[in-house]
Amino acid sequence: MILQSYDCVLCNNASEECLNHLFLNCSFAEQCWEAILQVNIQQNTTFPSILPFIRDALQSKFHMVATILLCWSIWTARNDWIFKGLHPNEASCRRVFFKELKLVSLRVKPSASDRFHLWMQNIQNF
Repeated sequence: MILQSYDCVLCNNASEECLNHLFLNCSFAEQCWEAILQVNIQQNTTFPSILPFIRDALQSKFHMVATILLCWSIWTARNDWIFKGLHPNEASCRRVFFKELKLVSLRVKPSASDRFHLWMQNIQNF
């Protein structure tokens, strides 16, 4: 597929839509990290160097679940804007995040289930 532009559709600063921009440095992504997980992403951060920072900020053994699901939620918001014309916002990203988190909770090992559900309740209160 040939696109007219490779600029990020979620922000207005004409940045190329690459992995680090889309999931970390885009203004929309930064707002989602702050609103959903209360993680302040610094500009020009990259994967995988940001992962220890996210782990320390969340202080949970489930930090990778949160990271993956938030990236998925941002990706979903991007695709909804491109393919459905649905304007991206933090509330819709949050809904996708917690919907997917509930599905993940069904697959948690019994030995970690109580901790996972407690963690889930804590982040829902952010």
